[in-house]
Amino acid sequence: MVTSETINDATQTRFFGTNDPTPPWYKAGLTQTRFMPESEKKPDLLEKKKVVIILGPESSGTRNIARLLVKSGFVGESLQGAPKFMHEHGQYDDFDLFKKEQPEKVIFRRSVPHDYEWVDICAIVNFFKEASYFVSCIVTLRDWNCMATSQVNANHVRTVYEAKANIRKSYFHIFNGLNKAGIEYVPLSYESLIQYPTQTLRMLGVELNINFSFSDEHGIRDENAKYYSKFDIKRMLLSNESSWTEMTLKFSHKKKFYCTRAFEHVQLLENGNMTPCCPPWVNHYTIGNIKEQSYEEIWNGEKAQEFRKSILDGSFKYCNKKSCPLLSNPDLRSFDSGLVTEDKLHTIKRDNIRNDILDKKTILDHGPTEVQFCYDRSCNLSCPSCRREVIMVSGEKKKKILDMQDKFQSNYLHDAKDIVITGSGDAFGSYIFRTFLQTLVPEQAPNLGFIMILTNGLLLKRYWDTLSPFAREKIGRINFSIDAATEETYLVNRRGGDWKLLHENLEFVQHLLSTKQISSFGASMVVQDNNYREIKDFVKMCRSYGVCCVDLQIIEPDFIKDLKHEYYFEEWFSKAVHEKKHKNHEELLRVIKDPWFDKYVDADPIEMYMGPLMTLREGRDISQYENNLREYNHINRRLSREIGIKTVPYKLVDKEQNKWEKADE
Repeated sequence: MVTSETINDATQTRFFGTNDPTPPWYKAGLTQTRFMPESEKKPDLLEKKKVVIILGPESSGTRNIARLLVKSGFVGESLQGAPKFMHEHGQYDDFDLFKKEQPEKVIFRRSVPHDYEWVDICAIVNFFKEASYFVSCIVTLRDWNCMATSQVNANHVRTVYEAKANIRKSYFHIFNGLNKAGIEYVPLSYESLIQYPTQTLRMLGVELNINFSFSDEHGIRDENAKYYSKFDIKRMLLSNESSWTEMTLKFSHKKKFYCTRAFEHVQLLENGNMTPCCPPWVNHYTIGNIKEQSYEEIWNGEKAQEFRKSILDGSFKYCNKKSCPLLSNPDLRSFDSGLVTEDKLHTIKRDNIRNDILDKKTILDHGPTEVQFCYDRSCNLSCPSCRREVIMVSGEKKKKILDMQDKFQSNYLHDAKDIVITGSGDAFGSYIFRTFLQTLVPEQAPNLGFIMILTNGLLLKRYWDTLSPFAREKIGRINFSIDAATEETYLVNRRGGDWKLLHENLEFVQHLLSTKQISSFGASMVVQDNNYREIKDFVKMCRSYGVCCVDLQIIEPDFIKDLKHEYYFEEWFSKAVHEKKHKNHEELLRVIKDPWFDKYVDADPIEMYMGPLMTLREGRDISQYENNLREYNHINRRLSREIGIKTVPYKLVDKEQNKWEKADE
């Protein structure tokens, strides 16, 4: 056994004040520990209640040793597991479980940090000591680079730099906490478990007075090998690349990619925030707020420059590569704006955007050329994928948004070549967006060439003739959100919709397309549990109306989460058939892998845009389950603290059946 000596404030300052690459566990765990003399060792502990606390950074292997201890008669991890639809390695927070059961041998596992919170090690140790347990601890260690890269892949952090800083802080927190708590610990290497499982577990058993029950089928796989087999490690070590994730993108596709959106696109949100892309695709990264800064200050501000740097250096560190349909499958042909390989930069149509990338500019001499209006959620429908009820802004809020739009419309569209309306509500169901389209004149957007309309389609025919001549002239593409191929499914997914009226408007847009009043017609489906079997019929229906491109999207939890609905995660997951843990996921894979779709996916120009589902079709994973669950639990705990109550979202009602239900607040 080893026990750590005091680590002074100067050491703490050194750990947090520099980018010292030497792991704190090395300094704290090896250079500042002492072996316990035989005279200080405890008597035989086999007769006493024991708890083994397992601590380590995220992705360090804590759950491996927890499983082995469960097989050896310990309880805790098996009881603190989560419902099948939650994270399979859930880390339970209810100490009442132990007070009630008082098992003889307990494990208590914590990754550090746990759900963005830094666990109070002293409080945990004191709890078990007061319950008359003998407390010992295992600290899990793992290869530095593999652990960091695994954290990025699991969406714990965005970059390897961030992961390594987190790991340093984690080990300092662990060893400092154990020192203050005054308990003994054993460092356990993940690599030792892989290479020498029998010997390692026997030695660990001697240290902890545990008889491990294990066999060659201990279930611990070498998860490090995949990180070392995919990359040129020598190049990685000698380069200035900021992370393995950055190199993953480059090596896996052989070419470097650039995204043009950072240099041309901006979205204005309801609260005044401006984002450089679709919010879920960039983890809700914002570059400023129009209520607090001028348009120019935002467009070339520090946050906008940082975002462009992340594109130019190839890191894409602010982007969510599983949510973004371009990053999830860079080999896909995109629309006019999107990912471009380094050798295809010359194909970018806009000279200023191409030159920005070639010249590595982060401060631009032009404004955004593509502007998306997302500042009003008003819509005539209440589709469950994004809202609980019909939203129509009114009163003072409506006046404030109109004032913001007037300012935007009068002053900030001079460089705009493309406008997208909307991504938040409906272009015609919203009085605010409808007003914009009815009042837009050439002087406000002298360089405008194209307007894209995103709509549920039900009000388009009614309001088409009320739009300003300039707006009608510039509308080039109309996109219908439909989400179904049958009336029954449509009335569920497009709550408040009218199947007959939808088809009348589909015919109307088909007429606009055939008479060359618009140049393109699209339709989209948010693929979910109740409609994935209709994808083929949806494509057929759309093609019968002359739809140029069908767009398949995955369901995201953001809209419901933003409306602060308490159980948004369960609702999202019940519909998120693209998640590998979903009960119908395998059937979805069979549907989208049907060769029938090949002629549409491979067409030029593309006639079916699968986005992240194309990644699934090619055998790669796009799951965001763990990340969304972690965020959901974090939000629940934060809200509970704010209102002064303790909330445990679930309780175990049948241990043998692993049956859970929502706990009473």
